[in-house]
Amino acid sequence: MTSSTTQRWSLILLFLSGTSVCRADNTEFFLGGYIKNINLYALYNDGQMLDEPRVKKPEPDTRLIGSDLNRLRLESELNFGSYWHSEIWLDTELQQGFISSSQEIADAEQRGRTNAWSNLTWTFSKGHGYHLQQLFPRALVTLETDQWTATIGRQRITWGTGFVWNPTDLLNPTDPLAVERAEKGGINAFYVARAIGDLSQIEVVLAEDDQRRSGPMYLSAATRVSSNLFNYDFSVLYGRFGKNHTFGGDFAGYLGNAGFRGELAYSLTGGVLSASDTVRAILNADYNFPYDIYTLVEFHLLAQPHQRLSTTSTQLQMAAMVSKSITPRFAANLFVLFNADDRSMVVGPTFTFVPDDNIEFMLGSYLFVGDEESLYGPMPQIGFTSIAYHF
Repeated sequence: MTSSTTQRWSLILLFLSGTSVCRADNTEFFLGGYIKNINLYALYNDGQMLDEPRVKKPEPDTRLIGSDLNRLRLESELNFGSYWHSEIWLDTELQQGFISSSQEIADAEQRGRTNAWSNLTWTFSKGHGYHLQQLFPRALVTLETDQWTATIGRQRITWGTGFVWNPTDLLNPTDPLAVERAEKGGINAFYVARAIGDLSQIEVVLAEDDQRRSGPMYLSAATRVSSNLFNYDFSVLYGRFGKNHTFGGDFAGYLGNAGFRGELAYSLTGGVLSASDTVRAILNADYNFPYDIYTLVEFHLLAQPHQRLSTTSTQLQMAAMVSKSITPRFAANLFVLFNADDRSMVVGPTFTFVPDDNIEFMLGSYLFVGDEESLYGPMPQIGFTSIAYHF
């Protein structure tokens, strides 16, 4: 039995043993999860390029392709005494078709090539048009005291204040066009935080490098210091991610009754100042209007080396979102991305219906507008439906 197989079965046994451990004094065990089905369809024109990993190229005559994802997630939490906390999520997924429907599915093949200790995804069966696998989106243990927090395992480390883009969140980057926006990927890391007063703390992270290959383990390292000044939360950070070194920071507060936030990240390629460095920044504001109307506007600036010329190209994008609760159980949401450089855009309407506290239906789409040379124009039109039962 290989070390990776031993590791997986150890986590499964730990997951199942929680019900017996919970009988001890000062111990709490919680078990929940959901069953979800997601259907996606992509419509494209003749000669249209299909973007990996979201969509794989179909046969030349195919105009409409689809994907069906069924996921069973079991979430267990074990609190042992006042200081120890463990959390394990186990997903069993069957995907049929050719469209990746979640960040976890899209990254599964890459995770399968990682080092043995971190390989928390494995395939039961795979064939033409289907993929049956299991994975651990979360598998962590936390020790927490009055001033210290230490977590080891697969976890979600949330840095930054952006809603759509997160320049300073280099540990868990997300896709602005993900269908499952609530699904956040995790990384295998060791995380330590030390409180400094009531509103300040310092954080240190050692994580697997996103560019890792089989062989010796490579690590990314980052540290972040956060505090509060003039009723604004702010932080500064430094991190080494592969060969790149990143400096940055973020802030969050209020302008009147509107939330106001920003991030800035400067990445040095190879650790030294050069023409290949990259700068990313965001500014956003959100506001709750009367009648349950929520609005968000976010700007994203990216300055990076031009692929062909020895110059720097600048890209400005804007995201806007409007949400309205039409009834207590029915809501509508409109999400728009606009690229100011080539005037391409994405329009994403979504409707959510919650007939019961445990059941959720969702209907949505991503409509791409622009010419063939633009950022969003070549993308196929995507529609999706989702039904989930939470327990």
